[in-house]
Amino acid sequence: MTSTAAAAPRPEVGMMVSLDHTIYFHNPRDFRADEWLFTEMESPWAGDGRGLVFQRIFTREGKLVASCVQEGVVRLKQPSDSKL
Repeated sequence: MTSTAAAAPRPEVGMMVSLDHTIYFHNPRDFRADEWLFTEMESPWAGDGRGLVFQRIFTREGKLVASCVQEGVVRLKQPSDSKL
């Protein structure tokens, strides 16, 4: 099977930067950070080189212990002769 897409180089990430991030701890004395935790993440929006991520962290028993929000920038690697 031949494909022209296979010959094209795959884009590489050149830069990733967090614009802002926040962690909200819920009842921090009710869980231990050195025990098993489950994390659930969703990215409801990405565009124009930016992305938004929401994350929730739970104990083994299913108790929500933290909520996180982060916005970041992703730029693809530019050719070395590029002025951008």
